[in-house]
Amino acid sequence: MLEEIPYCAQIMGRHYCLKFLQSYGTKKNQEDRYFNFKYENFIVVSILDGHRGSEAVDFVTKLFEKLFIYYYSNFKTKTLEEIITKIFIDFDKKFIEKDVYSGVVLSLLIYDLNTKSALVAQLGDTKIWLFDENFKMIFETTEHRLNNSSEYERIKNSGYESYIKKSETSSHLRFKGLMISRALGDKDSKEIELSRENDPLSPIPEFEKVSNVKAAILATDGITDFVDSNKIEEILTDNQNDFVRSVSTIFEECTEVDCRRDNQTIVGVLFEENEQVGSYNSIFSSISKK
Repeated sequence: MLEEIPYCAQIMGRHYCLKFLQSYGTKKNQEDRYFNFKYENFIVVSILDGHRGSEAVDFVTKLFEKLFIYYYSNFKTKTLEEIITKIFIDFDKKFIEKDVYSGVVLSLLIYDLNTKSALVAQLGDTKIWLFDENFKMIFETTEHRLNNSSEYERIKNSGYESYIKKSETSSHLRFKGLMISRALGDKDSKEIELSRENDPLSPIPEFEKVSNVKAAILATDGITDFVDSNKIEEILTDNQNDFVRSVSTIFEECTEVDCRRDNQTIVGVLFEENEQVGSYNSIFSSISKK
């Protein structure tokens, strides 16, 4: 019986090259998503991981670009951090209003072509790594899980520590059944009488500004559960800093793990000028397994 063959896409924009690779793992449904777009001097890339269904993740994927352009155009006095926070809160309010019980976490990258700097917004346990022009890792996000001591303390200080329980099937801590401590949606795990800013299952992302960014890798936990920063740096070295090839190698090594169960998605972005613009989609033929 043939296993699913992972999906591959590559986009050559005027100012960037994007490599996208995705596998179902052993799950029946694909709940990972990504989006990218250019607006003014910004290149925006995000990776998203849905859970308990795809309604929330599809809603964010479909509408984020429109909301970003609307708010950025109409609230010129606001910072990017304020705009992104407002978008996330608006999504969470809508999910509560519409009784959406699925949830979504995401990592968002906003790259400024003028300054070659990046703003990262992190919500949940997806992940971003950033690299300089020598492909040295200069930043990585911290996942919002209960093993993150600052997240544990945040929930403890909010008065909801009693909802943190150890998983019955593993050593992981969970908050109201979830391994994550921040998310959009998940109405039945939210404290809907509170303001969105004060909900222990927070919809508010953490931000970081990083200068001198040349490349980025974004991944869902189906990837990050099997590869860490040291392994990524090792793969880059082995591939002589061929960034696009290294993204494929990372994906291949993760999809070869026998115990993988989750959807697996990785996006690599190389910020460079390209004379030819286009895209192609294909299967990732080097990973076909029997």
